Amino acid sequence: MPLNNPVSEKIEELTFANTLQDTGDLEAGTATIVPTTQPAIASAQYSSSKTVYKHSDARLINRNIASRLNVNITTLGTATLLNYSVRVDIDDADHEIWTGSWNSTGSKLLSQNMNATTKATLFDLLNNGAAHTYYFLFWADVASQVQIDLVELWVTVGYTTNNSYSQDVLEINHVGTISMVGWSQNLGSGTGTGAFAPISTNSSTSFYEIGAGSPFSPPQKVCNRAAFKARVSVATDICYPGIGDPLIIVLRSET
Repeated sequence: MPLNNPVSEKIEELTFANTLQDTGDLEAGTATIVPTTQPAIASAQYSSSKTVYKHSDARLINRNIASRLNVNITTLGTATLLNYSVRVDIDDADHEIWTGSWNSTGSKLLSQNMNATTKATLFDLLNNGAAHTYYFLFWADVASQVQIDLVELWVTVGYTTNNSYSQDVLEINHVGTISMVGWSQNLGSGTGTGAFAPISTNSSTSFYEIGAGSPFSPPQKVCNRAAFKARVSVATDICYPGIGDPLIIVLRSET
């Protein structure tokens, strides 16, 4: 008698509806910086609550969160330094995205990756799918001299800093066939490039890339897992998946 061993295919479609969180300009006019020592977050000049997107399916794993800051200094007056710190929820160094100082006027751009090895405490916090409060702290070496007229922050599941695929942005933990359709986007003045990176059984990786702002439909691949990766040509840009049109991820497996 013939063996009755039917094999069926399971097809799943997941939508990764990433969001670019933007505080907008937190300074409606021009602010004068009075403190000469670092304020506590309870006395922060600005604050904003934002939520980083996290998919409910545990197979879609955020691996990198990128943030970008823009501050415009209109005048230093008799001061020589504007100091800054941006902290999240808790007033300590482990929850600090940036700290430092500027000694000139003009637009100041910063960016930061957060993942399991870089600013891991912040990454774990922001990656829990809940809202978190960002505190913006400013102080100068001379009181009431420095003025600023722009403070804005962006944060998303994405990548910044390097023009290389050195860090997974989104991991797809699935053994079988994986395909992906969607867009990648770039925040900033340069060029961002997203890539679909299937990991085969021998751990080799091929990159199927597309420039930000273009449709993204690489070939489906049989693999152990896959990742969305990104790179940027300008260090303070962010390249990120989805937005507008989300990533559609199709998973196929035998049952």
